[in-house]
Amino acid sequence: MRSWPLYMSLLLTLCISVMAVPGPPQDAVLSNGIRVIIQPRTGTGRVDVSVFIRTVPAQNPTEGAVATVVAHALFYGGRDWVPGYTALVVDQVGGSLETLHTADYTALTVTTVPARLGDAVNLLAEAVRHADFSDYALQHSVRDIIRGRKAGVNKPFDAALDLLEHQFGPFPPPTLQRLRNVTTPQAENYYQSAYLPDRCTISFAGAIRPADALIDVKAYLDDWAPNGNSPLPMVSAPPGRALPIEPLHMQVTGLAGFAMVAFEAPSVTSPDYPAFTVMETLLGVGHASRMFQDLRDREALGYDVGVVWPTDLGMPAVATLQWNGSEPPASRLSDLDTEVADLLSHPPSAAELARARAVAATNFMMQHQRIHNLAFYAGWLQCMGLGTKFDTRFPSLLASVTADDVLRVAQRYLPHRLGLLALPQPATAASPAH
Repeated sequence: MRSWPLYMSLLLTLCISVMAVPGPPQDAVLSNGIRVIIQPRTGTGRVDVSVFIRTVPAQNPTEGAVATVVAHALFYGGRDWVPGYTALVVDQVGGSLETLHTADYTALTVTTVPARLGDAVNLLAEAVRHADFSDYALQHSVRDIIRGRKAGVNKPFDAALDLLEHQFGPFPPPTLQRLRNVTTPQAENYYQSAYLPDRCTISFAGAIRPADALIDVKAYLDDWAPNGNSPLPMVSAPPGRALPIEPLHMQVTGLAGFAMVAFEAPSVTSPDYPAFTVMETLLGVGHASRMFQDLRDREALGYDVGVVWPTDLGMPAVATLQWNGSEPPASRLSDLDTEVADLLSHPPSAAELARARAVAATNFMMQHQRIHNLAFYAGWLQCMGLGTKFDTRFPSLLASVTADDVLRVAQRYLPHRLGLLALPQPATAASPAH
């Protein structure tokens, strides 16, 4: 019979050694402050390019609306832009285009083929350097934001996550009216003060030669003049709002009901990040997690349990429990909350800790297998000020987490939490036949 702690220690060692195989990213800094990260990978016919602009957290709802509209308007106008230009270029490069806006950064990602890399870099450079904000651009930005929100509403589980997560922010997401009130001067002023070269990171991964990537970056971005006052101000987001005292309730379509408990989580820049990663893994990641063993296997309260924690979005972590909607909800929300709160007084055993550290390291390794993730995470970590070596250090940080560390972060982050109960809409009575 094998020793479980020993087995987990060997697995963790294997994970760390496997992650070391590809080697660290290659990085460079242009004279204007742009940071360039390149991760060549053989055996793939694609290249992913992610551009990050580090931004100051909005201090009020109006600033939040302007920053959101600007991020989604970047590809709707520019110096050499005509209607349909972005779609044409994306089609030419044979890939896809994504925009992600958070309180800390805006990220633009293009997937392309090596032969069209120059076109992709040019497209991204135009967006961060020469975007304009005509009525056309602003209107289409708001349209895209609304479309994204509607898509989320049609997915009840995602809509519930959004509803919970936004309770922890300093203010609610911008209303439709506030988004529509953003003017061209407001957008231009924000863009010119926030989108600056020394706040920019561009990250490449895939079938690429480092020399080719640097040539393309220098061709389109080397003459982007820095602003003498552009170092990012040390401004924190405003404090979060007071959470509701009572759990949230919602009715959803479909057959499944679910309960959620959201709790605060640290930023990737926090010293608590490794210990919190182990804690949330212990709580709800994998079949040996406490939630899976207690709520699913022992109590049979639902068919799916786990913790959702979008670390790159700066959102809270959310423990979730789903069950067949035909079953009465009973005390599922309180049972889930009790399971989360139990960590406050019961630190992990040696076996639990070894498993959680090993699983956290394995998941971290798996996140770096896809080319898209390689480009995104390297750029994100550099953008957040952690540098390109964080990836190689993080498994060791996980391995050093102790049971006392887990208890400490549990006591710091778990008390500030909020529950949500979502139940299927009642079935309507059949109409009488005529």
